Amino acid sequence: MAVAEVDAEVAGAPHVAALRRLGGWLARAGALIAVIVVFGALKPDVFLTSDNATVVLSQTAVSALLAAGLSMSLMAGAFDLSFGAILAVTGVVGAKLLTSGLPWPIAVVIAVAMAGAIGAVNGLVVVRTHVPSLVATLGMQSVLVGIVAWMVGGAYVSLGPSAFVDFGRGAAILGIPNQTVVAAIVCVAGALAMRYLTIGRNLQAVGANPEASRLAGINVDGYVAGALALTGAFAGLAAMLVTAQLAAGHPEIGPGYLLPAFAAAFIGASVGRAGTFGFLGAFYGALLLTTLTNGLVIVNAPEWTQNVVTGVVLVAAVALSRALRARAAKG
Repeated sequence: MAVAEVDAEVAGAPHVAALRRLGGWLARAGALIAVIVVFGALKPDVFLTSDNATVVLSQTAVSALLAAGLSMSLMAGAFDLSFGAILAVTGVVGAKLLTSGLPWPIAVVIAVAMAGAIGAVNGLVVVRTHVPSLVATLGMQSVLVGIVAWMVGGAYVSLGPSAFVDFGRGAAILGIPNQTVVAAIVCVAGALAMRYLTIGRNLQAVGANPEASRLAGINVDGYVAGALALTGAFAGLAAMLVTAQLAAGHPEIGPGYLLPAFAAAFIGASVGRAGTFGFLGAFYGALLLTTLTNGLVIVNAPEWTQNVVTGVVLVAAVALSRALRARAAKG
């Protein structure tokens, strides 16, 4: 079925489209509720507490930002393996800026801009040299790991008590952590941009069919490079949230976020419209995966189970999202 026909059909039956969207959201809520019910039944005195909910929401913020940034590259048909290293180096640089006495809003802006610049270098390498994004970003990861080791030699860059740490560890209305509020605002704004702005629709078109997009006059290389730059910027913002949580810049935190971020992004795609990546889906994927791993910790499951679960969820989410895209393509 052609795209125009699909649009006409949906336009002619808006209630059907609304029911489909409602069904999708109910399915998402059902999966999350099922996880909460299982672990709540196993450890109600620990899992079903406000303190644990705060922990889950706070941890979700970092994963959601990473997954949302990664989704930008995946929308454009590029893979970024360097965002974990960008996370580490940005956290260290941000911590150094803060310890130098720079006001924390300015330090955050500089650190995030630096992370975006690293992502832009990834993008330029990919579009100018035609090196596959997997190879280019893997090379950047190695470079950044070496740079951060040179900068601090594997040591923390500790922060003392400050307004930045207080903000990062504080809570907003209804006890929701400030970090979660930041991530939610960014993801909602990104989702609105993808849905209502031309730049968002063009980015999705580039990922779906770059050649057709190029023939339609879209600057495909520009969108790919821009998406990788935004992936870096999102990793930089996530890095500053981690720095606030830990009250330190940690040079070795990056690798632990790599697979969870991919899993969260693909979970979001597997429940998204036609298997497409998106900001709200990334936030949901991060929340679901964080809740699941948190529950495993609380029930004292062996540490290796978290890796197994993350890997299984990643493969299943990729398979489901591909199946949804294939079905959408067939109409």
